[in-house]
Amino acid sequence: MLDRSVARNPDRPALSFRDRRLTYRELGDAVTRFAAGLLKARVGKTEGRGREAIGFYLLNSPHYTIGLFGATRAGARIVQLSPLDAERELIHKLEDSGARIMLTQNIPPLLPMALKLKAAGLIDTLIVADDGEWGPPPVPVLPVPDDDGVAALAQLTNAERPASWPAISPDDIALLQYTGGTTGMPKGAMLTHANISAACAIYDCWFNPQSPVKPGDARAICALPMFHIFALATVMLMAS
Repeated sequence: MLDRSVARNPDRPALSFRDRRLTYRELGDAVTRFAAGLLKARVGKTEGRGREAIGFYLLNSPHYTIGLFGATRAGARIVQLSPLDAERELIHKLEDSGARIMLTQNIPPLLPMALKLKAAGLIDTLIVADDGEWGPPPVPVLPVPDDDGVAALAQLTNAERPASWPAISPDDIALLQYTGGTTGMPKGAMLTHANISAACAIYDCWFNPQSPVKPGDARAICALPMFHIFALATVMLMAS
């Protein structure tokens, strides 16, 4: 889906965030570099290993969009973690999903909590994205500690593109979307690549014939959290 959008609209704006704007070409390149970095670090669907799970502990930002397309291209399973989760909920989701890798941002309270989870032995690898990359952040960013198992996202994305990408089946799990846990512990709904693609196709068939806006001319404002399925599917993916 993303490759098709990049091919059709390479120089049109794909994302606008703070004082930065990314074209589809730039978004596609960032996704490629992230996916290549994961594969180089042997995260994803790599030879001799299964599909790794990677926890996304992020606020809405371009890092989320780049990370989602990049991780799924590498064949990894994304585990949705909410910044609003209590520590016990984060522990449960990490243990239940088997995610030993986490992508987060260098802002409070996300980075301190991620480091606490790593110190407790719940995370092996912590990838830290620079929130200041997109312009002045609303809160001061934190330094990335020089510790084993902690890496800045910029280091990861220096990898070269692989000769070929992992073969992804429609039935491969792309996303573990956890329930709110209002009647018990959160449960991970297993969403395959086919599930997510079908959801987008359904919305496309329903909305586009009724919309006066031509494809390519629409602009979407995402005010909802992308760690919830509604914003992820009906806002971010549909707008991509």
